[in-house]
Amino acid sequence: SVGYGVVVGPVPAPLLPPPGQGPRAVIQQTRIHRCSVGCLVYLGGQLRLDSGSCISNCGLGISACDEASLAVVSHTVCLECERRVEEFARGIVRFETSPAS
Repeated sequence: SVGYGVVVGPVPAPLLPPPGQGPRAVIQQTRIHRCSVGCLVYLGGQLRLDSGSCISNCGLGISACDEASLAVVSHTVCLECERRVEEFARGIVRFETSPAS
């Protein structure tokens, strides 16, 4: 397994954007399978993994790489990887425990 399943970022600017102002992606009903990294979020990217999605058989499921990057994972997402998440340099991977209201 090589490469990335989904990559969100970068912002085309020399500085990181304020939180909430980077590129965004929403993934629903999608299977990401056999990648080195299932989802990479960096340089201000924001990712929402939503209902019915699955990341499996990847070396790393989700990576958030800096303080302006955020991945939000729905309670319905299946995440079956060697390593589930890594948060570098204050990147955030947040798991929802119940449906969004």
